Amino acid sequence: MDSEGRREDDHGQRRRRGFIRHPVEIPLAVEARGWGGAAIAHDLGHGGIRFLAAGTVAPGTWLTLSFSSLEGAPQVHARVVWCRPVEAGSYEVGAAFPAEADRMRARMMEQIVAIERYRERVQAEEGRTLDSEEAAREWVVQNAGKFPT
Repeated sequence: MDSEGRREDDHGQRRRRGFIRHPVEIPLAVEARGWGGAAIAHDLGHGGIRFLAAGTVAPGTWLTLSFSSLEGAPQVHARVVWCRPVEAGSYEVGAAFPAEADRMRARMMEQIVAIERYRERVQAEEGRTLDSEEAAREWVVQNAGKFPT
């Protein structure tokens, strides 16, 4: 992947990512055959995820990602597309959500993250304390039509 969000296809050509990514800082648990641990998601889109992990994982590896900090602790399956070292013992991992069901779950998680950010922003900027349901209702009225499909 280059600095403009493009990656090489099977023929060495650069192409743009097909899904919008949203910056996040969400803890998650990663499981794969013979590998696993805690990680931090750095961006999330309904096409895939980028996260920081304590170990390397080979491209092509299937993962189960659990988002314990989100309501209902949703899980999605993803396939590792790339993995690269970023600092001593840390690796940045890019994984794709190839199944439609997992893309839909990821979209739901994107919306949950956006609603939580809205709730935090309202508290910081307006001094209003909203519970998750109130924040969701307000966010949907203001933003649902603008949220990428």
